[in-house]
Amino acid sequence: YGLVGSEMCIRDSWYGEYFAIRTGYYYDKTGKISNPTFGIGLRFAGYGFDFGYTYGEPGHPLTNTMRFSLNMEY
Repeated sequence: YGLVGSEMCIRDSWYGEYFAIRTGYYYDKTGKISNPTFGIGLRFAGYGFDFGYTYGEPGHPLTNTMRFSLNMEY
């Protein structure tokens, strides 16, 4: 079982992070899962949006899984 990933952020010294690109690989030998993952993150004025996508072989339950989240800082 293992997860590997990386993230690249574009930073603005005045506002902080506002854009991120993510990529990774999910591997679970026992569960026969071996899927690449991709995602993006956006932040602006205390609000955020994240999107993640898991690719996989046709017929696998995690294939084409999309995850979304909305964030608000207070």
